[in-house]
Amino acid sequence: MTAAVPKDDAAAHPRANLTGNVLWGWLLLALASVFASWAVFRQFGGYDLSPLVDLFWRMRNGAVPGTDFINTWPPLLLLVAKACAPFDLGWYELTAANIVVACAAFAALTALTPPAERTVALCTGLAMAVSVPLVYTNHIWHSSLSQYCAAAFFVAFFRCFDRRAWNRRRAASLFITAAVLALSKQNVALPFLAAGLAFASVFGGALRRTLLVTIVGGALAGILLAVVLLPMSPASFLYSYVAVAGRGLPSHEMLESFRDGATNLPTIELCLAAIAVMVLVIVPAGRLPVRQRLIAALFVAASLIPIVTDWDAKLNNATLPLVIALVTIVAGTHRSGSRVKTGMAQVLLAGVLLVAVFGGASRERMASVGPGAFWEPVAAHRIDHGYFNGLHSGRILADVLQELEEIAATRRQGRFFFGPRMEFGYAELRVPSPTGLPLWWHPGSSYAPADEPRIISAFAANDIDTLVFLGDDRTRMPAGLLAYISRHYRLTAHRGSLQVFDRVKQAHPLHATLHQAREPSADRFQTMSGPRTS
Repeated sequence: MTAAVPKDDAAAHPRANLTGNVLWGWLLLALASVFASWAVFRQFGGYDLSPLVDLFWRMRNGAVPGTDFINTWPPLLLLVAKACAPFDLGWYELTAANIVVACAAFAALTALTPPAERTVALCTGLAMAVSVPLVYTNHIWHSSLSQYCAAAFFVAFFRCFDRRAWNRRRAASLFITAAVLALSKQNVALPFLAAGLAFASVFGGALRRTLLVTIVGGALAGILLAVVLLPMSPASFLYSYVAVAGRGLPSHEMLESFRDGATNLPTIELCLAAIAVMVLVIVPAGRLPVRQRLIAALFVAASLIPIVTDWDAKLNNATLPLVIALVTIVAGTHRSGSRVKTGMAQVLLAGVLLVAVFGGASRERMASVGPGAFWEPVAAHRIDHGYFNGLHSGRILADVLQELEEIAATRRQGRFFFGPRMEFGYAELRVPSPTGLPLWWHPGSSYAPADEPRIISAFAANDIDTLVFLGDDRTRMPAGLLAYISRHYRLTAHRGSLQVFDRVKQAHPLHATLHQAREPSADRFQTMSGPRTS
């Protein structure tokens, strides 16, 4: 929502001009959506994508986060998955959801911008920033989703300190963006809400109490809405923070992963260059109110936190610093008529978008989460049925899907468990997902390490008949669970790339399982070190 603007600003920017400026942004976003719709049907990466497919499948079947499965993904992603539940678009649903979210983000960012600043440069720049993860990753992802939410919160908060008067529209904008931000990824929501509250406490002046109440009230309203709609308990919401507490700081392995992608370094360099241009705007006195200059510096520093703490391609963390830099540059230069710094920002944004297009066309993201599994350089096979209908892939995925059909045909009444990178099997075969387990296997990321006994107990309670693994892949599965499997299941088939285990009829009592939960895994179960996940 926008604040009231002085009459001279409105007169200087007739509605027709403003509409035309925004349309240029919509055109660019439409082109990005078409590209994403093409690219997403080229290749599949298993490690991150399979749990996401399973999440959407679970939400379609009415699963309750924190009750039916262990969840550490942000509530906003769960709400998006639930909103998609009535539609059955197969593999494309993840990208269709991302296109809708990206459009909503662009609409919000332009609406939050005063009409006087809705220039072609700003509208196309915002569209480019929003399009970066869309053309690179294509599918919905909690990292880019959180970037959009934090960007909207920044713009709403930034506008509270310009020279225009506080009004109900500004209060509503700040309240709504705080509500949505509170449901975002932990390493984005917490730093940005904390930054807003800290700044309002110190520099809020006469609006201090109003700003604090608005932000806190909005955040609490967002959490309450998620608890009601999903539904999930407040304890489940808190668990999503506690379980990943160890991910708050960058690890050596996380920093090493920075070198994995060809797009990471140029992305960081271009983002830092955009921030440098912003600094040239906020340092000289008079261009912006002092408090807005401080807000820009504080929030752009906070925007770097996801870059150094996410095990993810940095293009998925680029939107936020780019939006902060662009909005600040335009706000600081539009009255002077200077277009140099705005032009520089546009060039840098275009550079990041071109890097994203390169990464999207080369399927870098899919390759980074699918090495040694489903990623193959040549996607010569077109899948013509099932969940992945229309997807072009290599032979491995095509063969695995055929093998799954053969396995299911001989086990029509049994309950299945699919191992790492194979979680898409539930949606592909349209069978129930097991309850009480994490969506993927990564202690400290998908579940709290202390929950291993609870996970083994839940695994046993599911009364699973058949286990399906991608070869020897047991990436990051708990040693105690592998020990349980080695005692209760035996290898009965080796179909191509898949290993199939069936339950031994004479199972040990559950109490013996829990007593031996920390035993080392059997020799035949090899645990691969998997790629990063966010």
